[in-house]
Formats: sequence, C-alpha cells, structure tokens
Amino acid sequence: MRTIAALVVLRDTVMMTPRGHVLVVDDNPDIVAFLSDLLALEGYHVHAAVGDLVLPLDGAVRPDLILLDAHMPGLDGAALSRLLRADPCTTAIPRVAVTADPDLRARTAEMGAVAAVGKPFEFPTLLCCVARWAGPGTTSTASLPHTLTP
Repeated sequence: MRTIAALVVLRDTVMMTPRGHVLVVDDNPDIVAFLSDLLALEGYHVHAAVGDLVLPLDGAVRPDLILLDAHMPGLDGAALSRLLRADPCTTAIPRVAVTADPDLRARTAEMGAVAAVGKPFEFPTLLCCVARWAGPGTTSTASLPHTLTP
C-alpha cells in the first residue's frame, strides 16, 4: 500500500512528464472532484464541468479528451455529444462515455464515443483509456479554468 509521502514523490515525478488535458463532465460533483484529483495525481491537466456547463466551448478551449457522463439530467451525454460533434471547434475531440449502464457498447455507439468506462470505476481501465487518448505526446491548446461551475 502506498503512503502519502510515496504518493507525493510519485506525483512530483509524474508531473515532470507533461500529459494531456482532460475535461471531466458529470452531473455528480463528487465524481467530478474524484476523477479530477485522480487524473491530476497522474499528471494530467484536468478541467471540470458539472452537468452540461461545458458549453459553449470555443477555439481557445481544446482538451485532448472529454470524459462524459452518459446519464445526466437535462442535457444527457448523448445529446451533449451530438452538440460537441456538430461544433467545428470540438468535433475532433475524442469522448469517452462514463456510465453505470451495463451495456457499455451500446452507450459508446449512442454517444459516438471512442470508448466507454463503467461505473463503479476500475482504475487501471480508466487510466489506460485516458492515457490512450490524452497521454504523453499529445498537444493541446486548452485554456479552460479548472472548474466551470456557477
């Protein structure tokens, strides 16, 4: 088991290797905070949005990856994904569906996502997925504030 001191050393070592920008979108602020902390410890630049407050994104806001909750009240993940695909500024940003739905394949297809990660999270799966789409060597022009909550 890792100690706090070991995590700090690990975090500092990882932070020396820049990783990509990840936007986390979920209607549950606890999940947003948890994923933000986990990814930040892994060296990612994390931006967060609670619910559909991710819109509007402009050309100056370009994460390398969007982790998008599939089931949100109001604008759900599929509807939000359609809007992102329709916008020339965000159409090329890969989206990963984050869902408790047992049919991950259907949810991925519905959202036009590159992959899906189930809830509850399996950390190695989540981190491998993020590394594939926003890992070292990716470039970004992201300039989102850390949080997009009201």
